[in-house]
Amino acid sequence: MTTETKTFISADEIIGISVECSNCHVKSCVRFDLGGWAKSISERTVCPHCDKRWFITANDPIYLAVVKFVEALIEMRARVKEIEGRAVQFSIALEVSEKIDFRRQSDAQTSAGQQ
Repeated sequence: MTTETKTFISADEIIGISVECSNCHVKSCVRFDLGGWAKSISERTVCPHCDKRWFITANDPIYLAVVKFVEALIEMRARVKEIEGRAVQFSIALEVSEKIDFRRQSDAQTSAGQQ
């Protein structure tokens, strides 16, 4: 017999987004319930701490994907309540990897603390 554990996160459990600069390792964490400012995390093209440019231009495909991703998360959170009120209900969730590299998180926190 084989046992498998899976971890899922529903849209209403996603409360914010975190962006970490690969240059200075400072994280910007923004909660979605803070209104319009949460969307601004996807509009940043440079690090707010070290001013390192993250994207080549505003037309950079990766930048455009980040904007769409954040907008989709915000939209899905808003639509979850509508799903609950429908006659035919369903749920939607993201499956996440169980492989968490605590060493990487610890190293990033140590590096940020030394600056």
